[in-house]
Amino acid sequence: MSAMWRKAAALAVAGFLLNVTSANALNLAWVHANAAAQSEQRVKAGFDAWLKETGKDWNVSLLDSGGSGERTASNLQDAASRGVDAIIITMADLRASRAAIDAAIDAKIPIITVDSGYIPGVLVDVTTNNWAMSSDVSPYLLNELGGKGSIIFLRMAEHHGTRKRGDVMETILKEYPDVKVLAEHNIDYTAFFEDTTSTMQDYASRFGDEINAVWAPWDEPAQAAINVLQAAGLKTVKVIGNRRPSQCNSRSLQAGRSDDCHSQSALREDGGLRPASGSRRSSSRKKTRPRSYRRRRSTWMPRWSPSRTARTSSRSDPKGPAPSCGAGSHPSWVPQRRSRCAESGNGSENQGKRVPG
Repeated sequence: MSAMWRKAAALAVAGFLLNVTSANALNLAWVHANAAAQSEQRVKAGFDAWLKETGKDWNVSLLDSGGSGERTASNLQDAASRGVDAIIITMADLRASRAAIDAAIDAKIPIITVDSGYIPGVLVDVTTNNWAMSSDVSPYLLNELGGKGSIIFLRMAEHHGTRKRGDVMETILKEYPDVKVLAEHNIDYTAFFEDTTSTMQDYASRFGDEINAVWAPWDEPAQAAINVLQAAGLKTVKVIGNRRPSQCNSRSLQAGRSDDCHSQSALREDGGLRPASGSRRSSSRKKTRPRSYRRRRSTWMPRWSPSRTARTSSRSDPKGPAPSCGAGSHPSWVPQRRSRCAESGNGSENQGKRVPG
């Protein structure tokens, strides 16, 4: 999850809490689906930063579900029974939590979720379009393979977002008949990094050089896969993890700092990572519009602008007045068309003279 998305999610949660509560000091219950996940840690860090910036005297109690949907339901029930002012749930599977959600509703406790999938009774789910995310990432990986090869398909059905990303990849694979899935595995979310590591060790041993790419549902299993592949000497394998586009550079995961890079990345032949097409590489890089866009923008002007009127009249009457090039010939707020006057001085000495082009 990008820093921008993390901040947006935290601010959205805070905004809804301010709307549904009136007390200055609140008692909140924060239910983690799995507190070991970096995405959950980043959302919580963003919320804590907001509390500090605004000076809110809110008490936040943490409940870790360890990747278990049943424990999420139990923690939600516990929070409701304690009569907290609001409940926040992050990256959870809420399919087993219907009774606990109803208990919170009966107690008039608002529930706000982050990337957990909306279900009735939840005030709001702050999330992103996981189908669209995979529709960008998955063809990118398959096209990097040239539309043919053998891949490892890692999935995780216990979270709505990773489930949707995997479903999209499964559909897209039907359009690539020359891509073979060597093995498919559903990651155990209660120990996702360890499970991915042991699974990839088995696949590296069984398939070896047959593996051309690995598709992972998010960045941390992708990092686990990269670790195994590098240790096995399989450094030409492409690895991709689904993440929201964000600031990312090719050194982050290469150095093992998976918390610094959450973009879609493919493994280079030298074992490093390169950002996927369209991802931003660094937050320090100056943001500029494409040259073609700047050129189009600079030549546009309203149909009713004085300069356009002058040019139109001069074209209809060859002996008519040439466009004025002097200062003040256009309102300051009208986008200016490139001047056809000679580029010397401020143009006033060329006023009335035609310049070819």
